[in-house]
Amino acid sequence: AKALGRVLFEQVCRQLNLLEADYFGLEYQEVSTHTKYWLDLEKPMNRQVGLSLIDPVLRFCIKFYTPDPAQLEEEYTR
Repeated sequence: AKALGRVLFEQVCRQLNLLEADYFGLEYQEVSTHTKYWLDLEKPMNRQVGLSLIDPVLRFCIKFYTPDPAQLEEEYTR
């Protein structure tokens, strides 16, 4: 939990064989306010998601859309 968000994000991208990871991110929801946040890849996860959560849920989501998907190198990313 002291690991940077980047560690988990890179592991997810490796698992998915995703090379063009810049368009994606990990999202979590604050339990009390139901506000959604992007996991900051440069900050420790325990400072973001919260230690009070027993089983935190993070979602792999599209963070940016490209105006021209044909410019993407991988079919998987499109």
